[in-house]
This record gives sequence, structure tokens and C-alpha cells, in this order.
Amino acid sequence: MQNTPSNDELDASYKALRNVVEHSEFQRVLAEIQSLLPIERLQAAFTQLTTQALAAKGIPIPAGLTITTHASQDSASPSISTADVAATEQNTSRRPGPQVGTRVCLPIPFADSICWQVWFK
Repeated sequence: MQNTPSNDELDASYKALRNVVEHSEFQRVLAEIQSLLPIERLQAAFTQLTTQALAAKGIPIPAGLTITTHASQDSASPSISTADVAATEQNTSRRPGPQVGTRVCLPIPFADSICWQVWFK
């Protein structure tokens, strides 16, 4: 029989994740990124939405927390990474920038993880 997390473990993981994404400083960073031009959002997300940058702002970062930022030109195209940022900047002068998304995940004992995702429009 496979181990499954208890209700208390699930609740603890959920609360720890919620403490990050509902933190006033985290919400301020999200609002700041949203106010940028579309192509600037990608670079800002890659630099401001890291565990190190958020911890430096006083946000409690639980063990195992991961933050992944990705972008695409539309929902059907593949994601791009940090290496593609410069090329994207050069190619988007006449088009809207990429859609940027950030996923914040916390592992759950004996399971995968619980995640929260935001898309900057």
C-alpha cells in the first residue's frame, strides 16, 4: 500500500503555501510585475520571484518551496526560458509580449506537491 499524506500534513502544506502567496509583500511584488510592460514582466518575474529574492523581502519560505516562471506567445506555443528572453525582446517590438506565468509549489509528504499559479496578462 502506498503512503498517503494525512489530513494534517495536507493542511500544513496548504497553510505554508498560502502564507507565501497571501503575504502582503508577495502580493506587492505581483502587483509591481503586473504594472510593467509585457516584455518587462518576464525579466522581472525571473529576478523578483525567486525564493532568495522573496526571503530577502521577509516572506517566510518553507523548506522545499519551488517557484517556476515561464512564458509563451499564446496558450498553444511552448514555454520559453531565461535564455530566450533576449531573443523575445528583439522579436516583440511590434507585437504584444509573451504571456508570463509563475507557479509556486510546495511538496506534500508522500505525494507530489500543492501548487498555486498566476498568469500576468
